[in-house]
Amino acid sequence: MSEYTLAKWKTPEELIRIGYRQSRVVMMNEAHNGRARCRRTREVGVTILPVAHEIGVRHIAMEVLSPEITTELNKTRRLPYDAGGYLEQQDMRLLVQNILDLGWTLVSYEDDGLLWLRSKYPDSVPTELSTEKTVHLYRKYQHEFLTDEYTNYREIQQAKNITSFLATVPETTKLFVWCGNGHHSKLPSDTWAPMGYQFQKISSISPFCIDQSVTVKFDEEYSPYTQRVIDELSEDLRAHHRTAGFLVQEAPSVVQGWKSVDAIILSLDNEMTEE
Repeated sequence: MSEYTLAKWKTPEELIRIGYRQSRVVMMNEAHNGRARCRRTREVGVTILPVAHEIGVRHIAMEVLSPEITTELNKTRRLPYDAGGYLEQQDMRLLVQNILDLGWTLVSYEDDGLLWLRSKYPDSVPTELSTEKTVHLYRKYQHEFLTDEYTNYREIQQAKNITSFLATVPETTKLFVWCGNGHHSKLPSDTWAPMGYQFQKISSISPFCIDQSVTVKFDEEYSPYTQRVIDELSEDLRAHHRTAGFLVQEAPSVVQGWKSVDAIILSLDNEMTEE
């Protein structure tokens, strides 16, 4: 075992309980890159749902959902086979269907990229658009969506959308936010102000944020840092069924310094896959 005290390790379920004792809003991420994703991060999402339900959570905001599919799912409580995008992937379908089966209300909080394009190119992006024209515009301006300008616009809009939803429900309502990668980070960088940071500013709510991506194998090989974390803590993780976490204030020395979130989940199951 490492020098890290075993008693400080927490299961994902324990971190969810701690999170809702500290905030009415808990944010957790999955790891993805294009079509590839780390299945384990979504599987953990499935395991924590019953605990969140027991605590009283009945609303979940998901980055993956469009307003149209959100309305349909809240009405039908069943995912269609042709949902598209990440909703075609079996692990995401399992996560969403488990949420629907619990009776939760889905909340869409993704921004509308066309609104941003229309503000920049009003003569090229009309108000009324067919699906074919919409796809054409996204392809035409694909490079624009890779800029820091759009990224930061998107983060602000996501934060505003979550805050707007919270304004429509009682102040005692608990919300679970399921995002991708580092969007829930509570600290900005020189060029990036993520959704979690923006949400704190706009809502005056400090969410409890859990990061699942620290040990994810985003490339063919682990980064030297990630490899060092796994090497030092692998025995501890095996003792905790391969996946466990901790509060950042109790972090072992090998992973100290993560101040942008409140808790971290590490794992030995870190592969990215498109299958």
